[in-house]
Amino acid sequence: MKVLLVCSKYLPEYSGAGLRAHRTYQRLSSRDDVEFKVLCSSMLYFEYRNEKYRYEGIEVTRISSPWKKKYLKSKTKGCRFRRKLYYAMMALDESLRTFAYLVVNRKSFDRLHTFGHCWSAGIAAIWCGFFKKTIIREMVTMNSRPDDPPGIRVLVRWALQRCGYVVAISPLLAERAKKLGYQRIWCRPNPVNSKQFCVGSVSESQALRGTYTPFSPEDIILLELSKFSEVKNKEMLLEMIQLLPSKYKLLIAGPLDASGQAVYDRMMKRVQELSLEQRVVLLPGFVNHPEQFFCLSDVFLFASLSDGLGTPVLEALCCGIPVVANRLKGVTDTWIQHGVNGMLCDATPQSFAEGVIAAEHLSRETLSQRADTLRDQVNPESLDANYYRLLNISDEQVVA
Repeated sequence: MKVLLVCSKYLPEYSGAGLRAHRTYQRLSSRDDVEFKVLCSSMLYFEYRNEKYRYEGIEVTRISSPWKKKYLKSKTKGCRFRRKLYYAMMALDESLRTFAYLVVNRKSFDRLHTFGHCWSAGIAAIWCGFFKKTIIREMVTMNSRPDDPPGIRVLVRWALQRCGYVVAISPLLAERAKKLGYQRIWCRPNPVNSKQFCVGSVSESQALRGTYTPFSPEDIILLELSKFSEVKNKEMLLEMIQLLPSKYKLLIAGPLDASGQAVYDRMMKRVQELSLEQRVVLLPGFVNHPEQFFCLSDVFLFASLSDGLGTPVLEALCCGIPVVANRLKGVTDTWIQHGVNGMLCDATPQSFAEGVIAAEHLSRETLSQRADTLRDQVNPESLDANYYRLLNISDEQVVA
């Protein structure tokens, strides 16, 4: 099987979904009958010509129009007509370049797997619908639709209903796909490496505290781990920490790019305004060993206002760490049982502060037992096996 993976962003540009897809297909390609290559767009790089490169041995082609850069700038300033013009030119440019790529590479793939919001994914889906090639369309964000992008939704919907499967990473997204009329839906969590994310020892936790933080063994460390962005609601946590006793400390880490720089700058300023330098640590940048951060922490915080799943929630729970999370129906309430392995709260400082105090006193024995059960549900081996079965369905079987 030759798979073409088409997505809105791919490594080395930060993308949680891109990283998980990369690892999944690396594991799948260890089988003799699976190989893949990537076609992606970008939010950082904009070129007049397709950019080809290799990432960890994988062939990647990037199609990202310079018109996209103008469009993104016009979203914050500029007239509405100009913004629509830039969007139309971006869509046309990326669609034509994608079509040309598909023509040249038409014999180099027989399966399509797409995720993210980009024109390349839509055009590739229409192409495969016309030639009756199996399509796997993944929904990975709160606002995603199987038939994105708008403008060609009728054709993308036709292609998916003809020869596609929808993969949703949460019951919320699966229900959305069902309401839009899709029948072939697989709802699955993101995979979590059970050997990497497991319950750590007290001695290991204390050693890691000394490595990453200035906090003492007696402190209660609250961890937040996500990309710096408005939707992740990190700033609210600075207001929350004020409501808790001084023994509570806050460690906030995660990737930082241009889109989140303003959030990070405001947070640094707010830490100084509130004199929280001794209680709050901000660590911007990609986290290479998140399991170590979970190990050193007592409670994990998930304040996101919108999310398709929240993979760090699963990772924290697999490590036996209680999670205090914003109540997102069909997302956080799927994995967190209120008062058992975490607390579901409103996204306010007071509600989160109360949730933290309650979470600290949850049974560690129960948390460990729940972690063992969850690791069996989200282990990569079983999810990879389901992907492999999906890829093995013949075009004749899937075509409606």
